[in-house]
Amino acid sequence: MEQKKQTQLIYLESLKSDSLQTSATAVENIKQSGMIEYIPHLIQRMNDAENEEFQNLILSFLHTIKDKNIVKYYIDAINTVKNDKILNHLIQLCWESGFDLSQYGNTFIQITIDKKYDAAIEAFTVIEENLLYFSKEQKSDYSNLLKSNLAQISDDKKPLIAELIKLLTT
Repeated sequence: MEQKKQTQLIYLESLKSDSLQTSATAVENIKQSGMIEYIPHLIQRMNDAENEEFQNLILSFLHTIKDKNIVKYYIDAINTVKNDKILNHLIQLCWESGFDLSQYGNTFIQITIDKKYDAAIEAFTVIEENLLYFSKEQKSDYSNLLKSNLAQISDDKKPLIAELIKLLTT
């Protein structure tokens, strides 16, 4: 058990390294470990990293994970990430996962309301992919939320929101 903790600390410290090679090796070691508990650290590092090659390395790894438990890490990150590009990628990972995300519908509805068009279109796709999982009550609540926020939605997103309301009410 002590060996495992020591290994985890080494991975996490290596992940924080300024050296791309050291950080990339840490990502590979984490990938080999199969432990999704590292995901929040990877996402945080990706968010903090300015090196696009390193960000893409982490994104590539995240695309390979097929464990439905990863969704909670994505949602946590979506709610806290500041980098628009990373946000868009995280939302994309959600809809590409194919997992039932209906319990997080409100998160994606809020993204369509509050975030820029690129994030809104990704969130739209998540909602569209999960329509079958939403209850009638959820659909009604989401539609009403969108309608009540129409005035604050930017003009470029209004057609998208109109289509989303249509999908939720049919």
